[in-house]
Amino acid sequence: MHNSNLYPFIKVPATSVSAFRIIALSVCLCAITVNSATAQNEREERLSDLISKVDSLVAYHTETAPVTDKPSFKGNLEELFSLEYSGSGSYEVKVIEAEQDKLHRDIGLDLNAGYLENLEQGVFNVEGIYYRRRAQLELEWDILNNGYLDNRHEIRELENEKQIARFEYAGRRQADEIDSLQYAFKNYFTGQKASLVRDYLAILEDRHRIATELYQLNYKPWEEVIEVTSKRAQAEVELENLLSRSRQFANLELPVSGDNELPLLNIRINKLLEEGQFESLQDSIFAQQVGKIDNEYNSWRDISLSTFVRYNYYNSTSDVNISNIRNREYFSVGLNLSVPLPLLKSSNQKIAKARENLFKAELTRTKNRSSEGIYSDYSRYQEKLQQYLSSYQQLLQLNTSIRKQQQRQELNDPAYSPLVLFELLAERIDVKRDLLSIKQDMYEILIEVRDNVPGSDFSEFIYVINPDDYFADSNSKLSKTAYLWSSQFNKLSNQELVEFLVKHGINQLLLSTGTDSLLRKKAANFIPIAESRGIKVEWMIGDNDLLMPGHDTELEQLFSTGKKLGMTGIHLDVEPHARNDWDSRKGEYKVLYLEMLGKAQKLAGAHGLSLSVSVPVFYDSIIEQVAELTDDIYVMAYGMDDSDKVKEKVEGEMKVMDENLAIALRPEDFQSLNEFESFIEKLSRELNVRTFAIHDIESLMKLDNSEVTLNYYEE
Repeated sequence: MHNSNLYPFIKVPATSVSAFRIIALSVCLCAITVNSATAQNEREERLSDLISKVDSLVAYHTETAPVTDKPSFKGNLEELFSLEYSGSGSYEVKVIEAEQDKLHRDIGLDLNAGYLENLEQGVFNVEGIYYRRRAQLELEWDILNNGYLDNRHEIRELENEKQIARFEYAGRRQADEIDSLQYAFKNYFTGQKASLVRDYLAILEDRHRIATELYQLNYKPWEEVIEVTSKRAQAEVELENLLSRSRQFANLELPVSGDNELPLLNIRINKLLEEGQFESLQDSIFAQQVGKIDNEYNSWRDISLSTFVRYNYYNSTSDVNISNIRNREYFSVGLNLSVPLPLLKSSNQKIAKARENLFKAELTRTKNRSSEGIYSDYSRYQEKLQQYLSSYQQLLQLNTSIRKQQQRQELNDPAYSPLVLFELLAERIDVKRDLLSIKQDMYEILIEVRDNVPGSDFSEFIYVINPDDYFADSNSKLSKTAYLWSSQFNKLSNQELVEFLVKHGINQLLLSTGTDSLLRKKAANFIPIAESRGIKVEWMIGDNDLLMPGHDTELEQLFSTGKKLGMTGIHLDVEPHARNDWDSRKGEYKVLYLEMLGKAQKLAGAHGLSLSVSVPVFYDSIIEQVAELTDDIYVMAYGMDDSDKVKEKVEGEMKVMDENLAIALRPEDFQSLNEFESFIEKLSRELNVRTFAIHDIESLMKLDNSEVTLNYYEE
């Protein structure tokens, strides 16, 4: 029961209290509704203003970072990787030149003087001393060892040493130039990264303001504001670090303007690995060392030959009374020859040859390391190139998403979201930053390769590539499948097989193992090797009895085993038309074939495997049903080398399968590998077919070998 005392100032009957309360409540609700409506209006106005602001910001960022930007390079590749060094400034060279000058001035002349004073005659007079004092003055000319000719020989030896010193100095200068080149590239990429981080920061600033306002309007949680704040702080630190590094290398610049992006390059590995491309400083040093050894171990240097002119003065002892010899002086000339016995010429030659072989072995090791290093660098570069192209594909996908959002905006499509477009622009900058980091890694590898080919025009070993070419009309890129029967699989090693598939651009293999358990084990080992190289493997079953009733269990076991082996799918190469009674039971066999495919489709779905089949060109009447029951169909256009004929034969299949049509061809129907590959490209263009199957690997290998033999005889 309501208490009327709740309203003491209003005199109303008790029976009217409920009505009064309803009226009072209505008044309060109206007041609340008015306030709520006002708040809602203000909220909607703020939201509308925010949407307009976001639209303006998106338009600004889209204009400053257009989706259609393309990398361009107008510089000179030779100048980009140029090294300028000279071997003329070495202190070692100056020391050697001073030694050569000294030897030039040394003609082998020596002035010798001697004086002897005898104090008394010996007890036994065995010396036969008949003079008290003796004086000699001699001019000696050494001709061979340590003389005139030997000095000239040493001058030539020092010339070898001088050249070696110059080459070694050039090597040190080259290392310095390589360091400078690396720093110049780092400076360039640092500047490019700083520019992208500035763009990224600008977007983060705007995202932070938008996130804050959306939080205030209760559209976004505070965690999103914190997340943007954290990203902004990280970007600010990164920008400061980049600017600091840029100031450190400010004096090192590349010959490209700021708006001229460095190109994406690839390496001509065959040209780089050609014989004779590794003629380097080591080769030059080796040649000089051989010359030095020949000079050093020349046998005539062990022979001494000298001539002399001597003035002699003698003062005789008191025992000698002959007055005309008491004081005697005279001149004498002579010749001294010293020849070691034996002469050891063969020994010197052996030593010289051994030292030459020692240097040659070291040079060979150096060249091998250089060759291996270049190939290793090339492999690393190709990995980076694949990373770059993968990230570039992300960029293209983002560009497509951005364009779609812009088109929705222009069409006033309700699906348009400025916030989504804003996020896409920010993500696009992230991807471009990744691309820039990968490209920097690629250029660092290129500089290492450059270091291995000094003194050459490096632009001969590299060329500019356009990443768009890898994705231009990517739907038209060919996909190649190949058949491989158990007999040929048994002959090949897994590594040999996968290298052959990669060589010919085959990205899917239809592999038959038969019932051989060892071949199935081999296939299980082969699959991960193939998958690591981007090749899918399906298990090919060629048992025509499978379409007959009573083989359901066998069919189920095949799918179960295929799954265990690691196959990606099952390929049923079951051909009813190959049976002897095909002509008389054609209709029946077609029905059985479709029933088999229906069972196989269910088994494939249950085991997570794909299902594909090979069919002849005359299955038009059931091709539509076959297409519904399978993932892929390979139409066997065998015995045809004319594109018009193929088009005529697969016309029915094309109407049903359109661009999903896959055509199987036999290499044995063509005279050369080039003719076969050209025919595939021609069919692809004329029929708009992207997938081709090669029947089979053995035939392709024969054609490949015949191509190699033909090229050999042509050369």
